[in-house]
Amino acid sequence: MIRTGQYLVIPVPKNKQYYSYTSYTPTRSSYKPATRTVRRKINELAGYKKIVYKVKKGDTLGEIAELYNIRASQIRSWNGLYYGQHIYPDQELNIFVIDPGEDRNLAQAEGSASVDVGGYYIVKSGDTLWDISRRYDVSVERLKIWNNKRTNSLKPGERLKVRDGSGG
Repeated sequence: MIRTGQYLVIPVPKNKQYYSYTSYTPTRSSYKPATRTVRRKINELAGYKKIVYKVKKGDTLGEIAELYNIRASQIRSWNGLYYGQHIYPDQELNIFVIDPGEDRNLAQAEGSASVDVGGYYIVKSGDTLWDISRRYDVSVERLKIWNNKRTNSLKPGERLKVRDGSGG
């Protein structure tokens, strides 16, 4: 049973790239602790490439997350933001995506016959439009247009057009 004023020890794995902590300041007038959550902005993440995104007027975390096929909660974690905190124009946000160099090496190791003669790619588990766009040097928007997609969601086994078929 946990009681008011009791200290708790919460173990944190050593391999965590970010963490938050709560400081406890007991007061004489009550047993209620004064808490403050501090989140740290991270600048690097092993196996990922860092992109610094400059917020434009009208941007939302949800839209930015969808652009990179990640979650808004990840952007908040990476940038020390709390839920409901506003972003503002010209603010720089750290975004982490799978390093295209490592992704290319992985594709070569698996055998790069992923694209057939017609310029189609078969989606694998964990693939994102952003990763595929980088791999085949085409924009996410172009992939969406070629494949009649309105969202960034993909399903393993889905056949995705990655080349325009006009000989280039």
